[in-house]
Amino acid sequence: MNNGGLLMFNTKFRLRKGFSPVISSMILTSAVIIIGSILWAYSRSATVVMTNSYVDETFMTLDNLIERFTIEKIYYNDTDKKMILYVYNYGDIPITLDIYINSSNGSGFSSLDNNVDQQSLQRVEIPVDVSSGSILSIKCHTRRSNDVVTKYYVL
Repeated sequence: MNNGGLLMFNTKFRLRKGFSPVISSMILTSAVIIIGSILWAYSRSATVVMTNSYVDETFMTLDNLIERFTIEKIYYNDTDKKMILYVYNYGDIPITLDIYINSSNGSGFSSLDNNVDQQSLQRVEIPVDVSSGSILSIKCHTRRSNDVVTKYYVL
C-alpha cells in the first residue's frame, strides 16, 4: 500500500512537471509579444511625430524661399509729416510687414502688421516728424524673417 501511494504521488508530480514548461512558455511568449507591440507602437508614433515636424519645417522654409518683396518708391511728405513707402510683393504668397524707421537724430518710428497680397503693390504711410537733412534708415521685416533695408535722405 505504501508503494501504491508513492506511485500515485510520482504520477501527479510528473503530470505537473510537464504542465509547468508549457504554461511558462506561453507566459513568456505572451510577455514578449506584448512588449514588442508596445515598442512597435511607440516607435511608430515617434516616427509619425518626427515626420510631421520635418514636413512642417520644410514648408516653412519653402515659404521663406518664395517670399519676395521690394521697396519700389519712398518719399517724405513734409506738409503731412508722413513717410510714404510703396512695397511691391512679387512673390507667390501674401506677406505681413513690420516697418521700422530710425532717424540720424535718434528718433524711431514704426508701422506694424502691414499686409501685402501676392503680386501686388501696397502703399504704406507712416507718421514721421524729421527735419530737413536727416538720414533715415528704413527696415522692412516680414514675419518669416526676411528683410529689406535702405536709407533715405530728407531734403
